[in-house]
Amino acid sequence: MVGARLALARAQAGLRLACEQAGLRLTRAQAESRQVLACALLHSLRNTFFKEGRNETMDYAAVDVKKLREETGATFADCKNALTDAKSWDEAVKILETRTSRRAEKAIGAGRETKEGGVFAYVHHNNSVGVLLELNCSTDFVARSDSFRQLASELTLQIAGVAPTYVNYEDVPADVIAAKSKEILEDPSMARVPEARREEVIAGKLKKAFSEQVLMMQPWVKDDSVVIGDLVRKVIADTGENIIVRRFSRFKLGE
Repeated sequence: MVGARLALARAQAGLRLACEQAGLRLTRAQAESRQVLACALLHSLRNTFFKEGRNETMDYAAVDVKKLREETGATFADCKNALTDAKSWDEAVKILETRTSRRAEKAIGAGRETKEGGVFAYVHHNNSVGVLLELNCSTDFVARSDSFRQLASELTLQIAGVAPTYVNYEDVPADVIAAKSKEILEDPSMARVPEARREEVIAGKLKKAFSEQVLMMQPWVKDDSVVIGDLVRKVIADTGENIIVRRFSRFKLGE
């Protein structure tokens, strides 16, 4: 009850002050009317709520938005919104990662054809290694964008430096997987694995074994904390279109 009276008194005082600043005068009847007081009370409570809410979020400056953009590669608006919603720097990064993942999933699940894009080439400075890459998207607009072309450049450099064999894990031939599975099963350490968990353990070991050969599973040469698949998904989220690494060929002198 005391809290309600205090809020009402503040609302009345705020209403009087606002009217005085605006050069308006209210009659006593108007000032005491339920409708006017209700509006003033709502305005007072809303200001109090948002003021308290702001205290729970982190304070940030333009330099923090710039730093977050450099760290995550997200847009200015996304970084600003993340810092506004977060209570800490790590939480802001997680918010951006979640939003990027959702956008990528939405674009991938849209089911649009990916027949646009381009064929990109990379040749090492000493002409000893070359790469041809076909990268697809849905529209010519995205195919001409800087982010798409930059992704193609990063992928050709990755292929030239790390020499993957397959684009995706699903591209690994069945007989190759079967041979590796047999090898894993024959490992003496598998005898200690419960029968119910063997299939799960074998699947994990297979993916680990082929991660160096599968482009989308490889760590990025410029930042080994980022997997190539996540790098592609980030550009998908930024452009709003699904992007497909269709195929690639790597040429090395003398091979």
